[in-house]
Amino acid sequence: MSPLSTLAGTTGMSLLSPWSLLWLLAAAAVVGLHLLKPRSRRHEVSSTWLWQGVLKEESARSPVQWLKRHLLLLLQVLLAVLGALLLARPALNRSTPVGHTVVLAIDASEPMLANDGDPAVAGRGGSGGQVTRLDEAKGRAMQLLGQLRPGDRAVVMAMADHTEVAAQGSVPGDMAALRAGIQRIQARPTELNAGHALAVAGGLTQNARLGEVVLITGGVMDTERVTYRPAIAVQVMRVGRGEADNQAITSLAARRDRGGELEVFVRVRNFGAQPATGPLRVMVDGQLSLEQPITIPAQNSWETVLAEFPPTASVVQASFGRNDLLALDNVATTTAAAAPTRKVLLVGARSDQLDRALRAVPGVELTKTDSQGYQPGGYDVYIFEGWFPATPPPGHWLLIDPPARGSPITVTGTLGRRSDGARDVNDAKIERVLPSPLLAGVDLTGVSVAESKKVRLPDWAEEAVGAREAPLAFAGYPPSPAAETYRAYRAAVFAFDLRATNLFGRIGFPVLVANTVNWLTGETSFLGRGADAESELVPGSALLVHPLPRASRVQVETPNRRQYSFDGNQPIRFLDTTRPGAYTVTQFSGADVIAKRVYVATVLPAGREATLADLKPREEVGNLSTIAGAKPQTVQLGPGVERTFSEWWRPLGVLIILGLLVEWWWYHR
Repeated sequence: MSPLSTLAGTTGMSLLSPWSLLWLLAAAAVVGLHLLKPRSRRHEVSSTWLWQGVLKEESARSPVQWLKRHLLLLLQVLLAVLGALLLARPALNRSTPVGHTVVLAIDASEPMLANDGDPAVAGRGGSGGQVTRLDEAKGRAMQLLGQLRPGDRAVVMAMADHTEVAAQGSVPGDMAALRAGIQRIQARPTELNAGHALAVAGGLTQNARLGEVVLITGGVMDTERVTYRPAIAVQVMRVGRGEADNQAITSLAARRDRGGELEVFVRVRNFGAQPATGPLRVMVDGQLSLEQPITIPAQNSWETVLAEFPPTASVVQASFGRNDLLALDNVATTTAAAAPTRKVLLVGARSDQLDRALRAVPGVELTKTDSQGYQPGGYDVYIFEGWFPATPPPGHWLLIDPPARGSPITVTGTLGRRSDGARDVNDAKIERVLPSPLLAGVDLTGVSVAESKKVRLPDWAEEAVGAREAPLAFAGYPPSPAAETYRAYRAAVFAFDLRATNLFGRIGFPVLVANTVNWLTGETSFLGRGADAESELVPGSALLVHPLPRASRVQVETPNRRQYSFDGNQPIRFLDTTRPGAYTVTQFSGADVIAKRVYVATVLPAGREATLADLKPREEVGNLSTIAGAKPQTVQLGPGVERTFSEWWRPLGVLIILGLLVEWWWYHR
């Protein structure tokens, strides 16, 4: 007999909703209504001699006759009592055996690839070779599974930037699946988010009678980010020898100077206690450009600025060649970001200032024409001033000063200066400035609008700047032309003539124009945030590509030179980004390359280099544990007992239905 089975049993009955017994007053109400029924009327007769025999016969069978006369009353009272009991929810109390729930949370972040794991625990006692902290963590998890008793439940989780459940089940039936789940865990080149892991573990054990979370980690984490702890036992089990002999390229940045020459900044940091010597190699577009030996002092950095690269250089990779604890952070990649070429057609140029602002946007090729010479096709962005074609253009568009008729924007009047009694007011004055990518880095303080069209905000747009009664600037995704329903074109509208404002000559005007063009073409990296920030992505995250309207095909090349081709007529969500390095996105129009951009999946996000590359365990990690002792503790074992209830509402419901049927039959009989 299982040790858990002896704990099962019934301990009594209880009412889960005792206040519902107040419905018993319904039975008293039924009796009261019966007593209030009209009685037989009194009649005087000449003699009672003829009634004596009837009374004797009635008296002899009075119990039966009384029952016949009052059967409906008894049934109604019984049904009221059963209904009250049904609402009170009578239930049997049962003690159900419950095993111990153990959450094995295995750290799968980048520092777990450090090669200072214990071969004996990992099961490689005499096999040689490098053993990582993750290998040791898997061995520890296997040992903990072996300590569980029949009936216990285990949950295996992989912790990194987010937490995933690798396997769960009960012992011993699901032991094979639990072990397979542990073996499937792979490290991800990201930082450990221990707070999210504890939140997930708490949710998985909130209904457990006995529960425990075992964090198996190398100790490289930011404990200040942990703001939640589950209301169960937490044990921290460290793996690895805790060494710190690691070097990492913590900074690699490339930029072009005013002359177009490429400059590369490199910083290599030594987190170890001894100086580290090794070769620094710099690769440019896959070709070796520089190799030199360097020595990095203990607990210090070595940095330099490199130049004299080929003018067409795009992708730069630096590596430090020394065997240390973690080879993954010895390589870094960056790109000399450049805006792709965007063809812009300006229809109805009213001012030279707009012309100059557009030509100053990186990558813009500007063409000007008027409404008579307008020919759609072959452009990425169309800019219309005071005019709009009968058919929306096949691309993104900006409409300035919408015409009263013939555009997708409804114009209902004019805003501007007017006299309101004894004072002058300006209906076109800026009253609202809302968050918008068009306004990144743009200060509208002091900007005045003398006159504007009063327009109605379309359903597809979001307001960026507004007057008191109408929007002044907005952007969004208008409905696509009927022949191109698969595309998602963008549009922006300025409801005023630029000449009716004081924007010309202000510092923010070129930025506003650049923001608008970049947002229309999907180049958010140039909206005041810096190209490097948007060109970087976390390995394993989605790479989003918004093809230019002219693109017919998009090609994505991964760091291992594998190429993927996509249709250029729709946005692309590329998911095969687990490998760190450069991902080159090339857009084609037929056989011609119209845009090329490089995205870098980096293992050391800016500002978090020390968190990931310093492999020494943090002393604060032990504070997460609620089980005393620095050495690994034995897992607390079950079994426990869970109280359950077996309700009787179904049988009572059946009795009530049968009683109603009997009452109905007796009444009609």
